[in-house]
Amino acid sequence: MKCKKCGSEVNDGDKFCQHCGKLIKKSKSTQDNSTKTNLKIKIVLIAIASLVLLTIGILIVFRPCLRHDWHEATCTEPVTCSKCGRTKGIALGHNNTLTTKKPTCTNDGFRIVKCTRCNKIIEKEIIDKLGHEYTEWEEIKKATCKEDGLKERKCKNCNNVVTERIKKLKHKYSDWSVTIKPQVGVKGEESRTCSVCGHVDKREMPALAAQDDPNAVLNSSNCKELNELLNTAYPSEEILRNFCKKFNGRTITFPCTVMYTEQTNPKSLLIWTNDHGVNDMDYVGPQFAVKDINLNAHPEVNSFNAWKKINISVKILPYVEGANMLTVAYVSGALR
Repeated sequence: MKCKKCGSEVNDGDKFCQHCGKLIKKSKSTQDNSTKTNLKIKIVLIAIASLVLLTIGILIVFRPCLRHDWHEATCTEPVTCSKCGRTKGIALGHNNTLTTKKPTCTNDGFRIVKCTRCNKIIEKEIIDKLGHEYTEWEEIKKATCKEDGLKERKCKNCNNVVTERIKKLKHKYSDWSVTIKPQVGVKGEESRTCSVCGHVDKREMPALAAQDDPNAVLNSSNCKELNELLNTAYPSEEILRNFCKKFNGRTITFPCTVMYTEQTNPKSLLIWTNDHGVNDMDYVGPQFAVKDINLNAHPEVNSFNAWKKINISVKILPYVEGANMLTVAYVSGALR
């Protein structure tokens, strides 16, 4: 475009001529062309700016490495950039080895597959322990009457030894035999002997009651049955029969009153066990018939006439059925 005053060339967009200083007035077409040119410039600038922004965004999002940081390959991963994740080649794969341990009697065994590169256990199997396998019991010490014995058995696999006590044997005793005879009021002793070890086992024997000693004289103090009999009025025939059966041949002594003496030979003496006094007919206890008294051997009997109080000792004889009294043999007696 030229200046209208001096004809010099002026640049688009200049407002004054650089040679004459005249105000340059643009024509309408020139202004339109300038506007279009400016618009194109703006569009280009906007496109460039958008491209720059897009490029920056891509760089931010995808972060393309300007310099890779490569990590070595592993069993499961190839060579890999730690920045962008780019890989090269393939993973190494596991380098497996097998480790085994046999089970024992007391401990489990195992089978393990393990990578020697990354130490990862690939497979693991537990093998149960075997448990002991013992031999038969063997007696190493015999049991006796005095001591326990001992037996043992061994494991066939590990030689573990188990022992067990054998209870001592029972004594083989003889029958009990009396070593000290019991007496009335005095304890006795009996013993037995083991035929294997000779051990003597002793035990106490209870003292005899008077009625248990065949040589003891029974009275109302040491014989309960005699005391009950002497204090029973008109005892039954069954009571008399049972008493004679139990104490047949035993000597008893008790106070009594003579009721009647028959002066015939053989002489019989009828007595009552009443001790209340002469002429007291309210007696207690059984009647006794004393048979076959030898006057020559027992002259004191002549003084045993009616209603005499005496202490008498007699021997029980077998019961005479229907007599309703005790039949006895005279032993001794004396007036009181």
